[in-house]
Amino acid sequence: MKLLLLQLFTAALVPAAAVYQTVIKDTAIHSPISKRIDVMTECECRAKCDMDSSCKAASYDAIADHCFMTDGGRDSVITQPLVGSIAFFKFQFEETPLEVFLAEGTKNGSVARLRELCAKENGIPLIIKTEQVKEAALKFVREEGNYIVFNTFAWLPVRGCEEELSLCHWPDGTRVTDGVFTEQEIGTIPLNPREASFLSDDSKVMQSYEQRDAAYPVLCSRKID
Repeated sequence: MKLLLLQLFTAALVPAAAVYQTVIKDTAIHSPISKRIDVMTECECRAKCDMDSSCKAASYDAIADHCFMTDGGRDSVITQPLVGSIAFFKFQFEETPLEVFLAEGTKNGSVARLRELCAKENGIPLIIKTEQVKEAALKFVREEGNYIVFNTFAWLPVRGCEEELSLCHWPDGTRVTDGVFTEQEIGTIPLNPREASFLSDDSKVMQSYEQRDAAYPVLCSRKID
């Protein structure tokens, strides 16, 4: 399969506070996410991470008032551009561009299988929380996705939609509707259960069977070395 790549580059560095060695504006922790806490201010987010020995870095989303913490280190943390967010690290950190890519196709859309295929190319299943990442993913789906009726699709790791579509969430526990997708952009392919998820070429997160008759590519992300 032809591999398409898109790099999302870094935001500006700003001076760090005492406990944090690096602070970066307009940037959010992408993965791994160990905790998500509702807070009211950036200071509260900093304090929560400061008091938690397992927290190595965090980012504060001023629009959603969420504090995202990570227990990952310098070599494992992935960041992403997010206007209005600020990330702070307890270690020296230099942002690495996030690369969105497609892994090989599979008929099995289980999260375990998506992780396996992304990991083969040093990546993880894609989490979409910014418009930039969303547009990159849509480019892949439109050019390399496989068809179901009139639309093209690629696998996403969204789960938790069985009872209510508004409860759909990413692997880090954050709801899909907390980011760049509205409730109207989450749906179910007609006559399909809510077992697994696709991104469609018309910018919707669609629920479907976990096992399909045809193979569909997997949306992944990774840091660029």
